[in-house]
Formats: sequence, structure tokens, C-alpha cells
Amino acid sequence: MKKSNSNINLIEEGQGLGILKFGLERNAVELILGVPAEKEKYSYSKDEEDLTESWHYDNLDLSLGFDEEDDWRLVTIAITSTEYNFKGFSPIGLTKDELKNKLQTKGIYDL
Repeated sequence: MKKSNSNINLIEEGQGLGILKFGLERNAVELILGVPAEKEKYSYSKDEEDLTESWHYDNLDLSLGFDEEDDWRLVTIAITSTEYNFKGFSPIGLTKDELKNKLQTKGIYDL
């Protein structure tokens, strides 16, 4: 990860990344992280009534999704850096079996 932001490196199950919480409005996210390197808007259907906006923070190896149906609030977070950790380990780069084993050692069995 090129730029570190220790306030968002901790993956919190069902909550988000540190202070970056699911449900935040776009302007609140921008106050926390600044302007993204790229924004794209698209629809998952032909109707274009279910618009999604993705923000990409290349310097943080992070992408965020905001859905129109959720009043443009943060609904998805995608990471690609080992700088992020969950319960003391980084899930990035692990095989499915390795991840499953790590989660089970942390008491998470419902996979």
C-alpha cells in the first residue's frame, strides 16, 4: 500500500474498515479519504434504475461502492493490499482453504 492510513487498516466484520463504516454518505467518505483517483457509475441491469458508483483509491489499494437504492451510502469495500488486517492477519493472498483455517482459529465457523 503506497499511502498508509492507520484509521482504516482494520477490517471490522459487518462494520467496515476502522473509521470507514458502511452506511457513510459519499461526502463523509471524501472528508476521511479525500478525492478518489477514479469514479465510475454503472447499472447492474438494463433498467439503469439501480445505479452504483464505485470510487477507486489506488494509493490505498481500496475501492468503495455506493448504491442509489441506499441513498448513495457506502455499501461495499474491496481491498487488495496485505496492509489491511482482520483479527490479526491479512486475508489478501491466502487460498480459500488457508482463509477458512485462519477464520476457524479465530472462532469463525459459519462460512
